[in-house]
Amino acid sequence: IARQVPQQRESRRVECVPLGPVLAAEPFVQAYRRTGALLREERVHGNFPRDLRYEAEYAQALGVAYRHTKIFGLDELSRHDSEWDLDTAYLSLEAQAQDRTAPGPPLPHRIDALLTDRPRVLLRGEAGAGKTTLLWWLAAHASARTLDDDLAPLNGLVPFVVPLRTLRARGGTFPGPAELSGAAGLVVDTAPEGWASRVLESGRALLLVDGLDEVPPEDREQAY
Repeated sequence: IARQVPQQRESRRVECVPLGPVLAAEPFVQAYRRTGALLREERVHGNFPRDLRYEAEYAQALGVAYRHTKIFGLDELSRHDSEWDLDTAYLSLEAQAQDRTAPGPPLPHRIDALLTDRPRVLLRGEAGAGKTTLLWWLAAHASARTLDDDLAPLNGLVPFVVPLRTLRARGGTFPGPAELSGAAGLVVDTAPEGWASRVLESGRALLLVDGLDEVPPEDREQAY
C-alpha cells in the first residue's frame, strides 16, 4: 500500500488497481501456479497488524516449547543430557493408509507423503511410536516455515497443539476456538480477541490434537 509519493517523483501519476481482478486474471493464475505455491486470499481487517505481531510471538513460543524432546527411563542421564534437540532426535515415520477399496494389505509410506494431500488425518499407533513427537516437530517447523519437499505447503500455517491428556489431567474441558491458543500452555501473551477464530475462518490453522485415544470412552464423542 503506497501512502505517499517518493521524493523527486511528485510529478508522477499514481494509479490504484483493484486487487481482485488481478488475482482472478487467468494469466496471473497460470503464472502463480507455475511457482508451486498455494494462493491464499485473506480479508484484511482492522485487527490485521495486531494479529501479525502476535503470530510472530506465538511462532517463537512454539519453537521454544517444541524444538526439544526429553528421554525418560534412563536414570543415569542428567537433566541436560536427557533433553535433545528435536531435529537431532527426530526420525521420519512410516505409516499405512487405510484404503478399503485397494486389494491386499496396505503398504507403508513415509508420513510426509501421506500428509501431503489429506486435509484431515487420524494417526493411530502403539504408545511410544512417535505420534506426539511428530506433532511437536510439525508445530515447530510449520510455524518457522522450515518444512520442505512434500510438507512445504504447511509452512506459514498457524499450529494449534491440543494435548488432550494434559487438559483432562488439569480438569479442563475440550477447548473451543477462543481457548485454542492457550491449550498447550505456551509462554506467550494472551492472543488478541477473536484471533484464533480468524485464523480458522481463513483456512490458515494447523490443528494438531494429541492423545485422542487416551480420552475416556464416554467422552470421546464430545472430543470428536
